[in-house]
Amino acid sequence: MPAEAIKFHMEQQGLPVSEMEPYIDSKNRVYEVLKGSRPLSLNMIRRLMTLDIPAALLLGSAQLR
Repeated sequence: MPAEAIKFHMEQQGLPVSEMEPYIDSKNRVYEVLKGSRPLSLNMIRRLMTLDIPAALLLGSAQLR
């Protein structure tokens, strides 16, 4: 699941939610993604891949918009 991959990366790197805003969007959007209530967009996936999160994990069960 993409949210689990992002959470794992955040834990490993010690990143707070605010550090994920440039990759996902606003703080609220970050929480929605981490909760699984909002799918990742293609742009979010591209930006998250710059953090060395594998695309296969981000694509998981995400529905691209």
